[in-house]
Amino acid sequence: MNDSMGHPVGDTLLQQAGRRLVDEVAPGQTVARYGGDEFVLLLENVRETDMVSFAEKVLHALKQPFVISGTEVFVTTSVGLSMFPQDADDPATLIRNAEMAMYQAKDSGKDSYRMFAAEMNERALRRLELEANLRQSLLKREFVVHYQPKVSLTTGRVVGAEALVRWSLADGSLVSPAEFIPLAEETGLIVQLGEQVIETVCGDIEGRDFPSDFRVSINLSTTQFRQKDLIKSIRSIVEQSNVSPQQLEFEITESVLMQDIDLNTAVLEQMVEMGFSVSIDDFGTGHSSLYYLKKLPIETLKIDRSFVRDIVTDPSDALIVQTVVLMAGSLNLRVVAEGVETNAQADLLRTFGCSTVQGFLYAKPMPFLEFMAYQKAVNT
Repeated sequence: MNDSMGHPVGDTLLQQAGRRLVDEVAPGQTVARYGGDEFVLLLENVRETDMVSFAEKVLHALKQPFVISGTEVFVTTSVGLSMFPQDADDPATLIRNAEMAMYQAKDSGKDSYRMFAAEMNERALRRLELEANLRQSLLKREFVVHYQPKVSLTTGRVVGAEALVRWSLADGSLVSPAEFIPLAEETGLIVQLGEQVIETVCGDIEGRDFPSDFRVSINLSTTQFRQKDLIKSIRSIVEQSNVSPQQLEFEITESVLMQDIDLNTAVLEQMVEMGFSVSIDDFGTGHSSLYYLKKLPIETLKIDRSFVRDIVTDPSDALIVQTVVLMAGSLNLRVVAEGVETNAQADLLRTFGCSTVQGFLYAKPMPFLEFMAYQKAVNT
């Protein structure tokens, strides 16, 4: 609200929201602005069922439009609840636990409430520990890159690879990318992590005798792609190695590209001018149109694994994949299908005209030296 309509409007909204909250509580109860857009309400002598009913009343009250300078404004609300003494026996912890529950409500889609539960605190402690380990591992450069082969359906040869970051803790346990990648995004550490991945890839493939059309693809996260010095950072890393830009391809998800098409097109054009290739990852899960596909300087579409998984048994998924392949061909774009796990899937993709695949049917992601041995064995 502050960014789009100005701080005076944001202040008025906070004042009106505060008055609505005061109207909902009984006389003598406490309503306080805790900071930013957060309020704390202290209700005395209430049962848990009363708290739930009150949270629903608050959500309803704040869902109604606010009228500011003649304009209707709508907001979403997230409510977290904690009870004394079962959830905490001191004010600071009670508020902290309510705030923790509020973020759970927010993560679930907003306009909802959550009661504090002990496992929330366990998750929070796990997150803090994981973030501390993440920072230390970045300092010590403990992250490694594994490579999943991309295989030509026509020749059976390995024609490329996707670089995937892996994190092994000191005790030997692996942290799932599904856990640490979102955390790295949220904390901004994904930028440093992404730079280390590019540096590792360049160090691995430098001096290797790959075919001229062989490329290693590297994923760019939302935060990375939006950083102002992205091009400068990539150029600096690659120029410090003897790797040709033609050996690297950057994968950006469809949903990220569609957020600001003109700005993103300009960024991609700079990357292509430097010699890099660009592909759209997770294609089919976003909202791109033929017009934008034609406008973007991309070379490859990667069909999301969610469509590949059921192409043999689901005619709708099969039709979607076949349509994407035909459309890509008309636009002179390459197609890579990911998540291929069975011969039946590979055979059907081949009949559709899909050129390249990757998945467990061929190989799991593996350390670089293992990948080189695999490539040599397959291509010899």
